[in-house]
Amino acid sequence: MRSSVSLIVLSLLLAMSLVACTTDAPAPVCSGDDVDANCVIDTDAGEDADSGESLDAGHDATEEPDVTEEPDVTEEPDVTEEPDVTEEPDVTEEPDVTEEPDVAPDPTAETVTILLEWTESQPEDVVYSDLDLYYCKDGVNSLEDASCVYWKYEIQEWGPGETNIAVLWNDADDAGQVEDIEHDSPANGRYHLGVQAYWDDGTGVGVGEINATVKVLVGGVEVYRSTQVFETSATMWYAAVLDWPELRTGGGAGISEGADCVASAQNSCVGGGLYDTMVYLD
Repeated sequence: MRSSVSLIVLSLLLAMSLVACTTDAPAPVCSGDDVDANCVIDTDAGEDADSGESLDAGHDATEEPDVTEEPDVTEEPDVTEEPDVTEEPDVTEEPDVTEEPDVAPDPTAETVTILLEWTESQPEDVVYSDLDLYYCKDGVNSLEDASCVYWKYEIQEWGPGETNIAVLWNDADDAGQVEDIEHDSPANGRYHLGVQAYWDDGTGVGVGEINATVKVLVGGVEVYRSTQVFETSATMWYAAVLDWPELRTGGGAGISEGADCVASAQNSCVGGGLYDTMVYLD
C-alpha cells in the first residue's frame, strides 16, 4: 500500500515538473541537464530578431541621405544666377551717355545767344541800376525801332516763315543778373546790338560807374566778348555788328565792334561807341 502511495506521489511530482517547464511564464533559472530544454523555450519564444527584423527594416526605411538629397534639389546658385540677370553696369553706363566734353557745342549751329551782365557801381551808393539789350535787323532807323527786340518788344519773327526769330528770354533789372536774347535760325544779313544803362542814387541823379560785359555765343560756343564802362546814366553803347552767315564759320569772322558815335540832330556823341540817348543807324 505504501509503495502504491509513493508511486502516486512521484508521478504527481513528475507531472508538476513537466507542466512548469512547458508554460509561457518566464523561463526559470535552469542548470544542469535542464539547460537544453530551457534554451529551446527561449529560442522559440524570443525570435524577435527574425520576426521584427527591426534593425534591417530601420536601416532600409531611414536612409535619409538617399531620399532627401537636398543639395541636388535646392541648387539655388544655378537657379538664381542674379549677377547674369542684373548686369546693371552694362545697362546704365551713364558716363557714355553724358560725356559732355565729347559732345561739344557745334560752332556752326544756327543759334545765336547774346548775354549781358554788369556789376554794382563804384562807389556803391546806387540804389537802382538797370541795363537793357537792344537787338535789331538791318534796315531800321534806330535801336529803338518797333521791329527790334528789347524790353518793350520781347519777340520778333523776322522770317521767312517760322525761322529767323529773336526772343528776349530774361529782362534783368539789377546787377548780378544775366539778361539774354536768343536768335534762332538767323537769315543771311546784318544785325545790330546795343546796350543802354540806367541808374540813379535814389534822387534821379546818376553817379559812379557801371561795368558791363556782352558775350555772343554761336551754338553754345562763345565767339565774342566786349566790355564797356558807363559813367553817365541813360547812355547807349553800340556794342557790336553781327553778319550772317559769316558768323557761322567762327574764328572771329562775322562780328565786330559797333561804329563810333556820329553826331546828328537826334543824338549827341559821347565817345567810344557811347551815345547820350540812342543810336540812330544811317
